[in-house]
Amino acid sequence: MGIARFIDGESLTKTIYMIGPCTPIYASPEQLMNKKSIIDIRTDFFSIGIILAELYLGCHPFEPGLVGDGVSIVDNILRGKYVLNTESKYMSEPFKNLIKKLLGPQPYNRFRTYEIFKAEIEKILIDMSIIIKNRSKIKTRIGR
Repeated sequence: MGIARFIDGESLTKTIYMIGPCTPIYASPEQLMNKKSIIDIRTDFFSIGIILAELYLGCHPFEPGLVGDGVSIVDNILRGKYVLNTESKYMSEPFKNLIKKLLGPQPYNRFRTYEIFKAEIEKILIDMSIIIKNRSKIKTRIGR
């Protein structure tokens, strides 16, 4: 997902550059500010959060027209300004909380490992399947 690097090796980009290697509209704040010392697996989680929100909403969650603020997506990422609901889409609280954790402004706000992230997704999916089963039971009772 991210940019591979050797921890002890020479960097591909100089620290004096304003921005590190990334796709800016899917980059974490630490990538956009080229803070190499804090770029790690949690940086990938930020990008995953953007992608999940975009897939669900049908638009980029940091889009200035949607947020109503900022001059660009990058500006809104750096300022932590995003939306998770639109007029036509409403996110469930568990899914919204997952994405909020992924989009934490600092790496320490995000999941620390893929295992923790996976466990949270599995919990949400189990909860969703219980809700769907309960709804289908209600429809079956009403339909009889």
